[in-house]
Amino acid sequence: MNLGRTIKHLRENAKLTQQELGTLSNFKSGTSISLFESGHAIPRFDAVVRICTALNISTTEFYLLSHEPEDLYNLSIEKQKYIQGVVKRMSSRIISRSKQVTNG
Repeated sequence: MNLGRTIKHLRENAKLTQQELGTLSNFKSGTSISLFESGHAIPRFDAVVRICTALNISTTEFYLLSHEPEDLYNLSIEKQKYIQGVVKRMSSRIISRSKQVTNG
């Protein structure tokens, strides 16, 4: 499981800077996001919830995306299809959310 890589991937897909995501997640600065993404700090669950809220995704979706790819290949076909559906829904929500942020 790689939480930092997942945060970075979702942030970049939302076209947000670390500072912007930090602000949307109610952190004092983007430094926390930088530390999480680099692996120098592991976000507590409450931090993950705030980040997920800012990115408009559920914590379940976040943790599913945080699994290493080789772990996902060992899932049943039903679970793989579920994850594909989650990713599709998240993509549309992230795009919608980033438009809201950039349009102010």
